[in-house]
Amino acid sequence: MTIHTAILDIFRPFIASEQQHRFRSYLPQGASPTSIFAASVKQLKSLIFEYTYQYQPTQYNQMFPDSILYAANAVLHDRLDPERRPYFFFYMQLFHVFGSMGGGKAVNVTMQALLAIAHDKGAISSTEATQFTERLKDETSPKENEVVKTEHGWTVDMDHAIAGTAAANVDQLAHRFEEITLFNEFTEGVV
Repeated sequence: MTIHTAILDIFRPFIASEQQHRFRSYLPQGASPTSIFAASVKQLKSLIFEYTYQYQPTQYNQMFPDSILYAANAVLHDRLDPERRPYFFFYMQLFHVFGSMGGGKAVNVTMQALLAIAHDKGAISSTEATQFTERLKDETSPKENEVVKTEHGWTVDMDHAIAGTAAANVDQLAHRFEEITLFNEFTEGVV
């Protein structure tokens, strides 16, 4: 799986964001950046399913969350994929499993960042994002629900990371998620 995350990082800058995820079947068009990127996304998604089927959560290695993060980015940016919501929620559930195994605070802020990206890309509504967060809070201890604030967080939005913008940072995206949920709380029942 690590090889696919590296391939995605290498080829992402050479592909326009709207062309990154339109690969539906193998077409022998040569080794263009688009076909390599799309094939790697497809294989990464398959490997994640296979990995979760073959291994128990306690056997997951430390690189697995990175693979999930890259796959979640890929499905969120493919607006034409009818299966992007189920894939996204599957990946969020996998992150939740990691959070319950000891990385709760860091995983929670990463999940909030991914929920902000999902909302901004139209994959979920603000109500769904809030409901998802509330469900996770109900399933975890209060200590795990605390959000870690860092000065120099890690990259979550891979497409914004290409441009080197701060918008790719986990803290910026978690703050964006807080704005979304706060706005949802104030407008609930108004419309």
